[in-house]
Amino acid sequence: MDVGGARKFQVSSRAMVPIIAVCVLLLVSAIWNLELYRRAEEQRSRATAAARAEAARAEEQRLRAAAVEQEEAARAQAEAERARTLAKQRAARAEDAARMRQLYQELNNLSQMSDRILLENPSLRLPTKKKERPDQAGKP
Repeated sequence: MDVGGARKFQVSSRAMVPIIAVCVLLLVSAIWNLELYRRAEEQRSRATAAARAEAARAEEQRLRAAAVEQEEAARAQAEAERARTLAKQRAARAEDAARMRQLYQELNNLSQMSDRILLENPSLRLPTKKKERPDQAGKP
């Protein structure tokens, strides 16, 4: 068909079928690729979330371990301080016991010296106080 010397472009329905089929295939391919991209993004976000959760878990475990170490160090320090205090108390008790033994020994020596002096010089005996009887207590 000629219209004024120019040919009119006509597409037959037979020629349209392959064009439509190619367009449908391209559309299905594009939709499929979008679905694959969406799934890949979803997997990547899940993997990122899992990595963050694992990092948070590892950090929590590290903090717990540090807290346990600090607690053990504090407990060990308190135990060492308690041991030092007990050692000081034992040393003080040992010194006190040694001093008491020394004082008892000195007292014993003095008593023996006093007894020897009194045996050698009976005139040095000290006068004893007269004991008041309870029924005469407070009367002049």
